[in-house]
Amino acid sequence: MPLDDGFRLFHALASRATSVLLTGPSEADGDSIGAGLGLAQVLRRTFPHLRVDIVYHAPVPERYRFLPGADRVLTAQEAGGRGPYDLAVLLDGVRHRLGDVGSAFDAAGARVLVDHHRSTDPAEYDLALLEPDMSSTCELVYHLATSPVFGAEVDRDLATNLYAGMIFDTGTFRYSCTTPGTLRVAARLVETGIDFQAIVERILLDTPYSATLFRGRVLAETRTSGDGRVAWAVAPRTLFRELGVGGDATEGVINHLIFITGVDVAMLFVEKDAGVLKVSFRSRGAVNVAEAARLLDPTGGGHDRASGVTLRGDLAELVPRAIALVAGMLPPRPTGSPAP
Repeated sequence: MPLDDGFRLFHALASRATSVLLTGPSEADGDSIGAGLGLAQVLRRTFPHLRVDIVYHAPVPERYRFLPGADRVLTAQEAGGRGPYDLAVLLDGVRHRLGDVGSAFDAAGARVLVDHHRSTDPAEYDLALLEPDMSSTCELVYHLATSPVFGAEVDRDLATNLYAGMIFDTGTFRYSCTTPGTLRVAARLVETGIDFQAIVERILLDTPYSATLFRGRVLAETRTSGDGRVAWAVAPRTLFRELGVGGDATEGVINHLIFITGVDVAMLFVEKDAGVLKVSFRSRGAVNVAEAARLLDPTGGGHDRASGVTLRGDLAELVPRAIALVAGMLPPRPTGSPAP
């Protein structure tokens, strides 16, 4: 379906609703949060009668709380009893990763997906606005907001939220998902007068002292496999407790792993709980890591070069199994490529 047709259908759904739920993955990142905040602004301005609730499984991480509207985001517990909703919108994720918001999403009168992951199945939703060629869900929300059917004004608040998600998913426009269209949208957002330097610093660079120690400890245990082409590290739950840090302390660790000379794939294993392991992947292109994530578990997925999956079982068995799978997917090393 052409995006403009999808935008018109979404506008029609929203115009008939009196309440809407906006949500994202239980471990929401900058793109999901920025897209949710941005779409909420668009809907509230377009449909003044509409009650818009932004609800996530957990509180918004500290690094995103400066974003316009972040103080209005609810947790699933805080939002209990506010449904059922006429319309529910999932931004930058899939249904089975909603955590405690999943039941409210399923109970809505109509369910909409707004996403850019190629691995996402659109068949689970009443309407899927899915565009894998866009850098981020925030870039997609920009096009929705400025489409003829919505015609929203892109002011500084909206631009701040959308820019936050775009710089998160593109690594400040360094990753291969960045297109000429991405940069044109970013330029329009910057033209509104946003403090783009401060947005980058607060989301991607500012790090608490305890989180810096945590990252150093994890990186100090980095190992390689597959003839030096797979770099990996483990973040055990005992380390989280020892240093008193939360899950966002792992932010950015995998980017250090993937840019080790000679490495084609990086893997970060985060022990979330006893028997629960989150695996994040990055690839320089030699391996489709979204496929690797799905092979480990059907719930895995993401982008060809950035993906993730949650596994359950014995850590001592899961880590070597995942490493062996990825190493086995590596093609022969190109002649003349750098060795580790």
